Amino acid sequence: MKKLILLSIILISCNSNDLDGDGILNDVDNCPNKANADQKDTDGDGVGDVCDDSDGDGIFDDTDNCVNTANADQADMDGDGKGDVCDDDIDGDTILNASDNCPNKANTDQADMDGDGIGDVCDDDKDGDTILNVNDNCPSIVNTDQADLDGDNIGDVCDDDKDGDGINNDVDNCPINSNANQSDIDGDGKGDACDDDVDGDTILNASDNCPYNANTDQKDFDGDGQGDVCDPNPVPKDTFSLKASDETCKSSDNGSIQLTIKGEFSQPFNIKITGGPTGFTFTPENISSSTWALNNLKAGDYWVCITSTAFSTLSQCFNANIKEPADLGVVSNLDRNKKQIVLDMSGGTKYNILLNGNLITTYDDNIDLSLSPGINTIRVTANKECQGVYEEIIFISEDILLSPNPANASSKLWVGGFDDNVNITLFDITGRVIWTRNDKVPYSRSLDVPFTNVKSGLYILKVDSKTIKKSIKVIRE
Repeated sequence: MKKLILLSIILISCNSNDLDGDGILNDVDNCPNKANADQKDTDGDGVGDVCDDSDGDGIFDDTDNCVNTANADQADMDGDGKGDVCDDDIDGDTILNASDNCPNKANTDQADMDGDGIGDVCDDDKDGDTILNVNDNCPSIVNTDQADLDGDNIGDVCDDDKDGDGINNDVDNCPINSNANQSDIDGDGKGDACDDDVDGDTILNASDNCPYNANTDQKDFDGDGQGDVCDPNPVPKDTFSLKASDETCKSSDNGSIQLTIKGEFSQPFNIKITGGPTGFTFTPENISSSTWALNNLKAGDYWVCITSTAFSTLSQCFNANIKEPADLGVVSNLDRNKKQIVLDMSGGTKYNILLNGNLITTYDDNIDLSLSPGINTIRVTANKECQGVYEEIIFISEDILLSPNPANASSKLWVGGFDDNVNITLFDITGRVIWTRNDKVPYSRSLDVPFTNVKSGLYILKVDSKTIKKSIKVIRE
């Protein structure tokens, strides 16, 4: 079956007079193997366009956008159906390539900013300042120096706010000095940031001793280089001397403030005092003399301020702290065994201590004192007696010893110190006196104490003298 079909096809092909079936017999068909009923032959070479490649670029003439010019890529920039290689206006901007300053890029206006014959749309340095457009911070305005005051990558010559202060150049009173506040002290239309005479007093800032305050006369009373109209202390530093005196005693209300004024002045100064203790009031007053004082003041923290109509900026203030003496405080710590006392003192800077009639002066808050056997008197005062007086009487006894104890018929009492006489009393445990005697202490410092008529039991032996006040528990066997 397949052989029969193949045979039938071969017979038809071999017998056809119109191989491409385009109605044109083979012997007159300019493309017998490719249908082209119109028999179009653009170049008149006897070969129809549909099977002719006149320019040999592999594109048949009937679809080739440049039949006679090889262009296998068929590039057609302006899409007009005419290939670029044979199009006399490649970019389709109505300017023929020969006259077009950008033949490959449409630019009907032919703009050429730098006049170099290369249109702006295809010129990589359209302003001609030798800086390529991609690197030029003002690609449309010549600026070889690339100056950029505010560092915003927009060159100054094309930046409408070249100082970057948020104010456009055309309304900025200092277009090349950043001054967002547009401060203009003298109102001359030139901002302070770029005005060489900020206060408008005709004295240039560099020479003006008050560049922000108009002072054509440049007065400078204290000669410190700062004009009076802007100097917070326009008088010499040693003009005023203030002294505060404390109260002599607590609640004596005799503190004072003394002011001394050095120099000669044509107008008086005004003094104002605030602060102080509760209830303090002071009416400001003028001072024309060189000395002034306010007395009978209570302790307190006062604030003294001096002004003057002659010096508008003067306002010199002082703190005057008036104190009252603190109360004397003394804490004593007695060590009888060591016969010493430690005094911790407060309230003064100097302390006078009278120990048994002897004066000791110290500036320390702590002192150790050695005590004598017997009665010791201590009296302490601070800088002033009105701060208080501390007094203490301390008795330091000499030692005694009874041996043997427990006692038999007689024991010996050893008496320390140097007293010549002692009084000895024996008490029972209820406090009843058993006996009492006064004995002279021999050179050996020992006395016989009789217990012959004393019953067995617990007793108290009390010994008194000038330097002895001691009691001993005695056991009678």
